[in-house]
Amino acid sequence: MIDETRGGRDLCIFQIDLFSAQELVLKTILKAAEHEKEIRVSNSTRMQTSSAQQTQRLRRAAKNLFAKLPAELRGNPHAQVLVEKCGGGGPVSR
Repeated sequence: MIDETRGGRDLCIFQIDLFSAQELVLKTILKAAEHEKEIRVSNSTRMQTSSAQQTQRLRRAAKNLFAKLPAELRGNPHAQVLVEKCGGGGPVSR
């Protein structure tokens, strides 16, 4: 689970697989169903982690690009939207 309340700050995320990826012999249908559920949870976690990583990269790129803009472009509404949506936390000083 990823905490979305951090207000655009960078995250440090650890992902740990809780079951072995080695060949598994499942002896009962219940064990097979349990293993399937574990795989689904793992895939969902991996997708969330990848999404958070991509968001963080985009946020950093937008902030770095904004910092390189000349002062007259920092007040541009499009630039303001990018910074606000990337964790800038409101209008950026010009």
